[in-house]
Amino acid sequence: MHKSNILFLIIRSGSITGLLSSYDKEGNSDYVEIKKDIIFDTTKSHKSFDTETYNTLESIAEACINRSLNLPLPDKVVCVYSSPWFDSQISEYDIPFNKKGFSYKLLDDLSSDASDLDSDVILIDQNIESITLNGYKTNNPKGQKYSEGTVTFLTSWITNDVKEGVESVIHKVLNDREIQHITLPHIINTVVGSHSNSYHVLDIHGEATDIINIQNDSIDSTGSIPSGINSLIRSIRKENQSYQETHEEFNHILKGLIDPIKCREEKENIKIALSEWVESLNAIPDFRENNNIILISQNNTEKIFSEALKGSYGDHNKDIQFLDKSYFAHGLDTDYKDLNITSLMVIAFWKRREEKVVNIHRLQS
Repeated sequence: MHKSNILFLIIRSGSITGLLSSYDKEGNSDYVEIKKDIIFDTTKSHKSFDTETYNTLESIAEACINRSLNLPLPDKVVCVYSSPWFDSQISEYDIPFNKKGFSYKLLDDLSSDASDLDSDVILIDQNIESITLNGYKTNNPKGQKYSEGTVTFLTSWITNDVKEGVESVIHKVLNDREIQHITLPHIINTVVGSHSNSYHVLDIHGEATDIINIQNDSIDSTGSIPSGINSLIRSIRKENQSYQETHEEFNHILKGLIDPIKCREEKENIKIALSEWVESLNAIPDFRENNNIILISQNNTEKIFSEALKGSYGDHNKDIQFLDKSYFAHGLDTDYKDLNITSLMVIAFWKRREEKVVNIHRLQS
């Protein structure tokens, strides 16, 4: 049986990653990753941001099919979005009574209602987050008798403009290919697994932080704040300094390669930017009340974001756990050291999906 070669295009607020998944003659997985960071000039318009992203997307797609590298052509393309490229909502519905017991057919009309969106957007994800029968949540509702029940859907979409912009780039580079769209928070929620009854997942990337609020082991809400790793990088940028030079300086500061005395001002600016990041999180309803945090970040920034959260709560420190690459690479048949953490999450998700391990509800780790 032929296994598909897939090009994953991971579209984040501050980077584009091309992840080409293929198989050798023995059927073993092989991955090629090409990533490019985008540090957006905040003085420019959103239209400029879109244009820069699509241009980067095109260069990444072209690099992933570079004939000189003897890379296989993908059979399909999967576009993976983080904020601000998609939006989502949680919807709860009463399940119609059925004297024969629960059947997933009962959810068809409710699912259609939850996916009834405006004409300028396209549905890309809809997942059943929870089913409650007679007041109890159940992962195996089929056939159960009930007098009352509710179902919760997580529905996600992108605008027509985003879909057309992304797909036009793909068709330009690859001609006709099957294209699928999916959100990164859905992937993260699946591969992170269950760590406690209620917690927040913080996925920190370029220009934003995506927040997944888990209550009673199901997604209660999702959201984002317009502050991420690039906010810290911009905080130390000097006049006439390029963004690439600033990025390198920021990485050197994190790694302790610069004399602490010489970078005292830069460290103070980073601390201020981190405080503003925490303030934005605290403005989210119920965030302060949830003491369990799962933190995922890029470029070795997990520690400073974790310390910023802990420092803001004094004696009432949150229980903060940051997940590294080894967590998501567990059980994968690949050397993960050269892949970034987002690529590993995508690989883990797709592997479970191919093996039909992913059920209609949340996975337990």
